Amino acid sequence: MKILHLQTELNKTCGITKTILLLAKNSQKGIQHNVFTLGGDNISSFINNGISVQVINGNKNSLLDSLRIFYKLFKYCKKEKIDILHAHHRYFDFLSFVLGKFLRIKKVTSVHSKVYGQKLFSYKSPKLIAVSNSIKNHLMKNYNIEEKRITLINNFVEDNGVTSLSHNSNLLIPRDQKIILFVGRFSREKGVDILVRAFRLLQKNNEKIFLVMIGTGEEELFLKSFIAENKLNALTLVPQEDVSRYYKSADIIILPSRVDPFPLVMLESGMMAKPFIGGGVDGIGEFIEHDQNGLLVEPENVEELAAAIKKLLNDPVKASYLGRNLYEKVKLNCSAEKIIPKYLGLYKEVLADG
Repeated sequence: MKILHLQTELNKTCGITKTILLLAKNSQKGIQHNVFTLGGDNISSFINNGISVQVINGNKNSLLDSLRIFYKLFKYCKKEKIDILHAHHRYFDFLSFVLGKFLRIKKVTSVHSKVYGQKLFSYKSPKLIAVSNSIKNHLMKNYNIEEKRITLINNFVEDNGVTSLSHNSNLLIPRDQKIILFVGRFSREKGVDILVRAFRLLQKNNEKIFLVMIGTGEEELFLKSFIAENKLNALTLVPQEDVSRYYKSADIIILPSRVDPFPLVMLESGMMAKPFIGGGVDGIGEFIEHDQNGLLVEPENVEELAAAIKKLLNDPVKASYLGRNLYEKVKLNCSAEKIIPKYLGLYKEVLADG
């Protein structure tokens, strides 16, 4: 069985990229995963794992480029005898639909985020994967998708076991400082502006805290300016291929999102048994049980986020309890061993569907 994953960019901070990589790395023998992309900063991770990547440079918003991309995709599928096109973006969902007019090829599309508009050109695949119930409901409500077309498959992470690392190891941060960690896209959706404002409140009363933010995005200049102007004990780092050492050294993981279908950062925090605080929205609100395996805060509420962080900083026993419970839930529900068979079952169903 040959699967071709279609994604606009393969980036280090992109949860979709990580999902494709994990799926390709951990699938059983007899299933070959290839990738077709327009670029990105994490292509080397796929190549290093023996995964074939076809890179076609082009602008998906350009009609001329799209025709060229379609032609390259057509030739690639025919040459490699691809069995299933697995799109991870609306752009490629539509190209797959058009390609199906010329080639007998099966199609499935993963829906990783909430987008709106362009109903006529969206979600044409006969099989859709929703990464959370919030996405499933979004598709049914805003795109009139029949429930029978949608399969719920949560995002997942590898279980590498909970390992220890000396606090602040090699991070050039004073050893007596508590580390608050954010990993992801520097965007308004992820609530990065809420986080730095909450951190400013905390730093006024407690100087022994340090904020580490790993990522890139449209809010990067704002973050750097805000950190400098307010003299925050904080730094921003470029996307990392391996962020495990930062997770291991962190005291609390924060993701104060305004919108977030089912973030990998939440699952990665769990696999590291780290206490997690997230915006009570979408997939975060579905998975995190407040005060049992994490803390949920109201999006936009700077004071509530600051209070939640302070609560865990002042109560390490509670923080450890939340982290351990999150680890157990992630391991039980969202490990590669639990989720990948669901993908493989769907692929076989798609192939068997005449």
